[in-house]
Amino acid sequence: MPKRATSTTDTASLSDSIAGSGKEALGGLEGAITSITGGIWEIFHEHPNVGGTLTGGVGLAAAMTFGVGEIAGAMVAGYLGYRIFAYGESFTEAIEKTIRFREGKLTKKDL
Repeated sequence: MPKRATSTTDTASLSDSIAGSGKEALGGLEGAITSITGGIWEIFHEHPNVGGTLTGGVGLAAAMTFGVGEIAGAMVAGYLGYRIFAYGESFTEAIEKTIRFREGKLTKKDL
């Protein structure tokens, strides 16, 4: 059976074309994910109760998976999600204020 002749130029152009297509596909995927998450963020920011409820549900599912007190875990996760969506706090800032809230050290202006 005769061997098929290939040149390094053909192989290089083929790999460049595949790499270029992959970059374009990932760029399009990144744009779509950014658009979707931006829209979800806007909805949760306008309706933080929905975001708090959903994050509470995620907290409940995680607590059930790991065997932690389900209700307490869900309540903390729900409040944490509410603080993030309602006030636009960072994750660490919301955790800090949630801990201070549970300890009774959070002032009324921080609520």
